[in-house]
Amino acid sequence: MKKLLFVLFLIAVLAGCKKSEPTAPTAPRGTLLSFEKVGTLTIEELNALDTEHDMRPLMEYTIDYYTVTYSSIYKGNPILLSGLIIVPQTSDSLSLLQYHHGTLLPESSIEGGIQNAPSKFKGEAPTKVKSFYEVRLLCCVAASHGYIVSAPDYAGLGVSDNVSHPYTMQQELAENSVDMILATKQFIQQQNLLYKDNLFITGWSEGAGVCLGTHKLIQEEYSQDLNLKASANYTGPYDYLQFVNYIFDNPNTGTKFLAIYNWACYALNEFYLGSRPYDQIWRYPVMNSMDAILAPSQKPVDIFQPFFLQMVQTGSDATMRNSILANCTNTGWVPDAPVFFYVGVTDQIIPHQITVDTYNGFKSQGASTTLYEYPGNHFTAVFDYFFQMIQNVDSLDQLP
Repeated sequence: MKKLLFVLFLIAVLAGCKKSEPTAPTAPRGTLLSFEKVGTLTIEELNALDTEHDMRPLMEYTIDYYTVTYSSIYKGNPILLSGLIIVPQTSDSLSLLQYHHGTLLPESSIEGGIQNAPSKFKGEAPTKVKSFYEVRLLCCVAASHGYIVSAPDYAGLGVSDNVSHPYTMQQELAENSVDMILATKQFIQQQNLLYKDNLFITGWSEGAGVCLGTHKLIQEEYSQDLNLKASANYTGPYDYLQFVNYIFDNPNTGTKFLAIYNWACYALNEFYLGSRPYDQIWRYPVMNSMDAILAPSQKPVDIFQPFFLQMVQTGSDATMRNSILANCTNTGWVPDAPVFFYVGVTDQIIPHQITVDTYNGFKSQGASTTLYEYPGNHFTAVFDYFFQMIQNVDSLDQLP
């Protein structure tokens, strides 16, 4: 972790000129603005890209993939966003599956960085360990299995990488997600694809939080426009209070994942708290997302101001607490479409108990929800999740 932080520090210092901001779209949000076919992958070619796992049991069709841009909102203002749409080569009537990717660090020169945004996929073999991991092994495979797949980049990635990514900010990201779904439906119409009008949504890690937040937003505001059949969520921060308290309740305990929790705190400050001066929260200068990720210690007590830690722990910082509660997707509603939860029981990034508690909470209120727990952690259970998710979606897609 120390080596990674040092590399990130050098990247931040040596960063080039800031990109100019793309022109804000004037079209209504959710409008498809452009699309371009990037390439085609046969089953054999796709299988050759999937070096980490044998995905052949799910593959049925050659796929075409397209980059798209669409209009959305960011901090209440219009923004141009991008994503990827993947279409199987078949004359069958198909359903739409939207996939929400997990954390991509806000740098392009490191493994797991924003160069892996879905819209940047060109169909090439991996150049780094796990390059385009989710796009190759999950998105493309789901399309080859027989779904039209859309994958939003989110604000702060792809064409919009000039702005700060609203990391784990569920409402903001759900708005981006719904707009991608609306744009994808326009793409389907313009391409004269046969569409069943069935929508499924899924995601991993940060993307699982986006997925459940999108389910909530569709149910509350878009139920007449989108026929959501189910959401399938693999280990996300649904209970944001429990997620944040994972570090604030144990300030003297070091964790190698503190960098991403600190990034989440930075996003809370930017998107909910009015961008308080850094010295009201941190003990070192934090001016952007990379500063938050480049935390000088793995212990919360070393990076947060003592008075801020105390206010969070006691709940006396009402604005902070209310912003955390507003970012929860596990309360305040009851899903009326099926919800599937998947989690590794030894997850050390997002505590597995968050998934269990969210499942139990929805179940107790009468929601149709199912929980799958697997041996393994945040990463090692991903293929258990994906194969089971496809099975769950297939079973619902085949219903009249």
